[in-house]
Amino acid sequence: MDKLLEWFGGIRLREAVYDDDRGVTLRFIYGEEIPSGFEDELNKWVEDNLSEFDVKIEFEQPYIDEDVLLLKFKKMLIGNFAVLLSGFLDDDISIAYNGAEYTVTLHIPQDVGEYIRQTTIYQEFLKELRDNYFAEFIIDFIDKPLAVGGNIEELEKAMADFMPERRVDKSMHVRGIEYYLGRPIKERPIKIEHLRVSPHDQVIAGKIMYLTKKSYKKQVEDEEVEKSFWTFVLDDGRNRAQCVFFPNQKSEPLFEKLVDGTAIAVVGVYQERGGRESFRVGGVSFCEI
Repeated sequence: MDKLLEWFGGIRLREAVYDDDRGVTLRFIYGEEIPSGFEDELNKWVEDNLSEFDVKIEFEQPYIDEDVLLLKFKKMLIGNFAVLLSGFLDDDISIAYNGAEYTVTLHIPQDVGEYIRQTTIYQEFLKELRDNYFAEFIIDFIDKPLAVGGNIEELEKAMADFMPERRVDKSMHVRGIEYYLGRPIKERPIKIEHLRVSPHDQVIAGKIMYLTKKSYKKQVEDEEVEKSFWTFVLDDGRNRAQCVFFPNQKSEPLFEKLVDGTAIAVVGVYQERGGRESFRVGGVSFCEI
């Protein structure tokens, strides 16, 4: 899916929603228009990768309400950095659109702006905006005298009390990643404890436990066909993730050879269905842990 979206550009997968009846809804957002030819290629991808599901596809062109956008920025700033923004006023933030991108201007002390720009909270907030609205956001910080009377010592004390965020290493250190089946792995795995439900691909690694082959029946035209899938637990030494793999005709004999204790890295989507979270595997590579 990531390769398909990258190839066409101008469109993103907002979310994939699974239900208990083996149905999945893929919701896409796009910019000016749906790229020519995308729907045909998407249908081919669905047939190759999601044939065991009843798939519904939805497209949406997001609408940006500037008042709502300003409110989101204010909540993010005051909710996380209030101690550094004493005297922050409505006039201290504005937004402008030039037909291609949104520019948000913030009038705050320079030191505070530089600090906020480096925080994970701010960076994840911007990423969420870009993912949800399919637009580019430029943030301008313009220096403004301190509301505390220009006393730099008071600002430094406030920043010291606020405590800079502790940087967390989310990566799982593995060696010798060797492709085996499905989608290839292009990035370093993260520790299982940092998995979050998301429609986007994530990569984790660990040793296989409780590998179990199961089956289900699917209606194909007028015939009921039995299909196979596997469930297993992936253990990275500290945490575990419940995983599920639905093979196609090519990957099934390869996956059948895997056994408990094998160290693998997997790429896929971490999803929630019926109140339970699981990692839907889309590709497997061998690795050393």
